[in-house]
Amino acid sequence: MKKLRDSIPQGLRFDVFRRDRFTCQYCGRSSPSVVLHCDHVKPRSKQGETSMENLITACTDCNYGKRAKEDVQPPTASPDNGMVGLFGYTYDGDGLIEYQFKIKRVHGDICLVQLFAWTDGRTMELKSFTVDYLLSDKCKLFEDKEAWFEENQKNDREIDRRERLLAIEENREPVLSHAIN
Repeated sequence: MKKLRDSIPQGLRFDVFRRDRFTCQYCGRSSPSVVLHCDHVKPRSKQGETSMENLITACTDCNYGKRAKEDVQPPTASPDNGMVGLFGYTYDGDGLIEYQFKIKRVHGDICLVQLFAWTDGRTMELKSFTVDYLLSDKCKLFEDKEAWFEENQKNDREIDRRERLLAIEENREPVLSHAIN
């Protein structure tokens, strides 16, 4: 017997519809001319959360057409304040880069970002941040890949510098694997 999925709570579903102005974010059709669904941007089958940041309004045709595909971008997403397409980093408590990402979509005060792997730059999971957080001193945004990459190299050199100091302190050889010398 097939397991029934947990439904999206009615209050959350309504909040998503209201945020998206009762309009399919993929094709632009709106209620009452179409039946609307709450669609998981990152599908539940791929561990997508049932949260405001991971839900979007979709009509029946678009939702069923998208199915469990990831990273399908709605062409009619709400205004992004110029943030969609920017690259960025978040910094940890030591001032080192924690996450690297590209902003994929903005809804109100929430940005959906695509994270990238450190080793080879492949795309990883989607994560959400508030606009205020991304504009704070805990993050840095870049208009293009070149500026973003240059900052990454600076961060790698700083990690290697700290490793060299620690190795001297511990009387051992440093393990350098980040910076291009």
